[in-house]
Amino acid sequence: MKRCMGCMSEYGDELEACPVCGFSPKVLAEQREKFPEALETGTLLFGRYHLGRVLSYTDFSIIYNAWDSLMRMQTAVREFFPFSLSDRAEGSRLVEIRQGAEDLYREVREAFETEALTLFRNQDLFCMVNNYRVLRENGSSYIVMEYLAGECLGDMIRSGRLSARPADEIFALIRKIRESLREIHRRGILHLNLSPDAVYLTEEGNLKLVDFGLAKAVFYRSLAGETGVYEESFASPEILEEGTGTRESDYYSLGKILIALAEGRMDQGLERGKGSLSEIAALLTDPDLSRRRTGMDRLDSWLKEYGG
Repeated sequence: MKRCMGCMSEYGDELEACPVCGFSPKVLAEQREKFPEALETGTLLFGRYHLGRVLSYTDFSIIYNAWDSLMRMQTAVREFFPFSLSDRAEGSRLVEIRQGAEDLYREVREAFETEALTLFRNQDLFCMVNNYRVLRENGSSYIVMEYLAGECLGDMIRSGRLSARPADEIFALIRKIRESLREIHRRGILHLNLSPDAVYLTEEGNLKLVDFGLAKAVFYRSLAGETGVYEESFASPEILEEGTGTRESDYYSLGKILIALAEGRMDQGLERGKGSLSEIAALLTDPDLSRRRTGMDRLDSWLKEYGG
């Protein structure tokens, strides 16, 4: 028997492709071409974590499906890999810091580890993914965390599948995102990187917030004053321009998510209630922080009026 590096199922040695997920040498080759900086599939970290296919590939990290051979369970491993600050030679495991970026790399890496510790201490919250440990190897840092079957909201929006969902489901989704933000803010935690790709919906119907942005905010701070780089981002202007954020920065990102959710759905009920969703989103994305707070109050009233 051998273990599939796509879904971590076991299957017969005589089979070329996994009968569960279809992962095969051909798919593996395609992944290598698509994610050239990722560690080789099958790489063993810390003597126990076998890395599988790439689950997520962002400008700051790579998340791998993984198998914990000690606990004999599926996990996910997030590798700190800021693409603008580091490189990896083909066939190498070592992360190489680009010349002149040493100090910033170390500062952002420390923020990455601090963020993991904060999430670890608050993983009792319903919207948090369980983080097991933070480890260092290959000149980088790794977060070993819970593997969740499901998909991110961003993929659902891009595929067009969300537009076919009933308005009631969209209302429920907005409510869950709002409640998640309320809970982390009560603990003094800011997300700072909220977007559809940072909202994960599990197969069980739970909502998790992922890809928190403390490390990214530290990096943005180093770029203060630069413009025209992140126009499509869901991050607030103050994060992009100054590298600092508040609760209102998360409100801004939520407003941008509401716009993405409501796009093309105005005839399906999302404009009902006390104040239209588009008006609320406009308040949440206003440069004036006080207007964003007003927008959040309006959103709470809107959700209460609709769903009780």
